[in-house]
Amino acid sequence: MRIRFVLFLSLIAPLFQATAQSPSITDSLRGGITPERAWWDLKHYTLKIHIDPETKTIAGSNQIRFEVVSEGNRKMQIDLQEPMQIDSVHYANKPLQFKRNQAVHYIEFPQDIQFQKNQVDTLIIYFSGTPQEAENAPWDGGIVWQKDSLGNDFAASAVQGIGASIWWPTKEHNYDKPNEGVDLFYTANKNFNVVGNGKLISVEDLDEAQRTWHWQVKNPISNYNISFNLGKYAVIQDNSDGLDGKLELNYYPLAQDKEKAKKHFAQVKDMLEAMEFWFGPYPFYVDGYKLTQAPFVGMEHQSNVAWGNGFQQGYLGNDMTQTGYGMTFDFMIVHESIHEWFGNSLSYKDIADMWLHESFTTYGEALYVEYFYGKEAGQAYTRGTRWRIQNKIPIQGKYGVGDKPGTDIYFKGANMLLTLRQIINDDSLWRDILQQLQKKFRHSVVDSKTVEQEIARLANMDLDSFFDVYLRQSNIPTFEWMVKNNKLIYRYKEVPQNFKMPIKVLINEESVWLQPTTKWKKKSIGENNSFQVDPNFYVTTQKVEK
Repeated sequence: MRIRFVLFLSLIAPLFQATAQSPSITDSLRGGITPERAWWDLKHYTLKIHIDPETKTIAGSNQIRFEVVSEGNRKMQIDLQEPMQIDSVHYANKPLQFKRNQAVHYIEFPQDIQFQKNQVDTLIIYFSGTPQEAENAPWDGGIVWQKDSLGNDFAASAVQGIGASIWWPTKEHNYDKPNEGVDLFYTANKNFNVVGNGKLISVEDLDEAQRTWHWQVKNPISNYNISFNLGKYAVIQDNSDGLDGKLELNYYPLAQDKEKAKKHFAQVKDMLEAMEFWFGPYPFYVDGYKLTQAPFVGMEHQSNVAWGNGFQQGYLGNDMTQTGYGMTFDFMIVHESIHEWFGNSLSYKDIADMWLHESFTTYGEALYVEYFYGKEAGQAYTRGTRWRIQNKIPIQGKYGVGDKPGTDIYFKGANMLLTLRQIINDDSLWRDILQQLQKKFRHSVVDSKTVEQEIARLANMDLDSFFDVYLRQSNIPTFEWMVKNNKLIYRYKEVPQNFKMPIKVLINEESVWLQPTTKWKKKSIGENNSFQVDPNFYVTTQKVEK
């Protein structure tokens, strides 16, 4: 069993490997809000793409609608990674020149074009090529070209981390989503179905062999979430009565797995019930919810969640928490769907703040357990992940250089939130905080400080030093203690002098709150008392011998 869990860590590590060396110019071009990005605001993408699994090629166009937010810059940065190629760029029915610097393309507008602030305009980019394949999706990123169990083509995109520019030309930075959504026109052999994000608008036969599926997303969407799934799919239609009314549910299993999917995918309704209780309404009612079988384990593609967990409970049939609760649900259905709230609706502005996605989502798994099995079960679930925490690098990365934080954004982040909930010490307020975050930052990109400050405001607490330690230093607080002459003597170490965090301890199994600092404090506790720190606080405890 543990071999499988260690394998999980080895798989996710490549995606979230911390930057070990100084950022390069390439890092800054990829991860920064460059002048060639800053002058225009993305409004809408219209992607028209032909997908050919036999040749493993993609070709098509991307019409970009944008708004001018500042005047004076005549270059537009668009990203497309090799071996994909931009074939031509057209503006006002005229070709434009462009220069390439690795994945970055600078599109140059002629001198006679005078953009005005607030002007809305469009250009169209034609592209083609053989996109990079993912050897082990979704962690290494790319396009997956496989065969299903019957030998039929089975393909999908999975590009978080490596970027959407691996297969189509885009503004490769999460700070700017298309505010007015996207239209996706996917063309492929009519023997297959192609599933995209949002709702299916139309299906049109082009000739005897080719068919085009038009999918439409009305909400803002991160470019790495824009996805396709190609296969011989069956369709299971359902709906759910949720907080915002009737939510359209569509499941796309492979045709041979339809009967298994009817039973297994029923868990989606449990997930929606629990997560709407904790976080508020599902964020994308207008775009619906889809769960689509994929040739890899899973990914949080907005309104088209990719799933490949083999119709098993847990993660590929394993309980990663070693508590038993991890086998009460399909991990990939629950985890990837929680990202609709934290990741797809409330989204990081810079990948350095990816903890906003993964910490809340990993903690959300425990909230799912709590909803169905009780508070102590949810707490045990989160504590059960601690053996996977490394505490080698901070869970917040460097800004502006595409710095992908380490794996602790999952498990350390979840335990940080469990600890924060203990400090707030009010379950009703905690739930309200989660819901208020979703309301305030619905369909928005935010940075870590903004969310930290909002939590502190709602909790009416000074949480600056708490977040500085848990997010921005590698090690966690150490609670050092001893008992001498019937007194408990205690302090924090491995933290800055200004660190403030109340902590609950158990003395003879009775809860007592302490206010430790980095200086020794004393508390009378009497004789023959048992002592331990409440295990729901994620700290290192160290008993000092007399």
